Amino acid sequence: MNLLSSGATLRFSGGLEPSIFVYRDPAAALDSPSQDGLINGEVELVLKRAAEPVLSIHFTVEAKLKLPDGTTQEGVVDERSVVIRSEGPHDALQPGLHRFLWSLIIPSSTAPSENASYGDIRHRLEVRASGLGSFGGTIRDYRYVGVAQVPSAGKSAPLPRLDSRLQAYTPDLGPIALTFVAEVLIVAGLLAYRIDLPAPTASQTIETTLVIEQAYTIKPLGRSDQVFEPTPAQHVLETRSVSIVAGEEACIQRVVRLPAGRFRQYDWAPVRASTLPGTNTPLAIAHKLVLNITHELDGERKVFNIAVPVTIMHCLCTSASLELPGYSELAPTHAPLEPPHQAKHSSYWRHRISYRCTCALTDAELMESDGPKLMAAIAPAPAAPPPKASA
Repeated sequence: MNLLSSGATLRFSGGLEPSIFVYRDPAAALDSPSQDGLINGEVELVLKRAAEPVLSIHFTVEAKLKLPDGTTQEGVVDERSVVIRSEGPHDALQPGLHRFLWSLIIPSSTAPSENASYGDIRHRLEVRASGLGSFGGTIRDYRYVGVAQVPSAGKSAPLPRLDSRLQAYTPDLGPIALTFVAEVLIVAGLLAYRIDLPAPTASQTIETTLVIEQAYTIKPLGRSDQVFEPTPAQHVLETRSVSIVAGEEACIQRVVRLPAGRFRQYDWAPVRASTLPGTNTPLAIAHKLVLNITHELDGERKVFNIAVPVTIMHCLCTSASLELPGYSELAPTHAPLEPPHQAKHSSYWRHRISYRCTCALTDAELMESDGPKLMAAIAPAPAAPPPKASA
């Protein structure tokens, strides 16, 4: 018999939810109320002899950073715990199986799960039973769970819709109107855009390139006075060439898809979710939609660009994921946010993949469900009917 634990065993049981959603409204003040996440479950303790153990749940945010200077860092960003069975006075637990329910609040400021070029953020959930055996030993079990941020005031609040309309002017092209529309701007989701050139000043061929600019802010652990901001990555969504004629209105209307991860290979999307203001994280990500218009006049090549800051949501933050019931052992519904090779049992995650992640949807499926309404949203307004002739 193990003198430290007297042969006791401990494990998470039942349907442990692998995905936690926390809500923060990016438009609200940082000190405004927000909706924290909640994770709950059950643990099983099997004793071979009577004992008076202390049981506790521990939630740890772990970071592994790949700094631009070539160094790496590993450490703890945040941790919290809850005791589910405290020290006496209690009756001793008798030999056999004992089950304990637990719940833990996850603050909305918690760093979201991340697997990016400059590092990983992981969330370890651990249960401990101490005070076992002749020498008061401790046993534990752990799982990795995921945390995703939702840019919304709360679960009952609507998800943000992107509808951005801008106007600009350049002497070489004339007035320009630009529209971006998305029902929900989400990793691997759809984006509609429209470019209007109502009165081009010259006949020429232009090249339009739509780009997602992804910028990182990296704060080394334990070094509050140092911040890295490497050159933003440019992810090209689409490039098109269009011939325009001086004085004749030109219009480009397109629906494109943000880059998706290879779902079956667990290869995560290169465009990550945006980090919301007020998040306690060493690895923050921000995005802009950038339209570059390249043209050539009198032998001179010129580039005109328009940039729009945007918030991109995690690929699991679909209405289906947020509104439908969560995971259960008999009917798993959530895909894990944590890469399976980093989990304790990778098979645990592989068998709990659902198809509510946008990375799992094909282009055809997305276009069938969202394409028509996006095209309608950027279509020109119908012309006003001519006035009726007076009698």
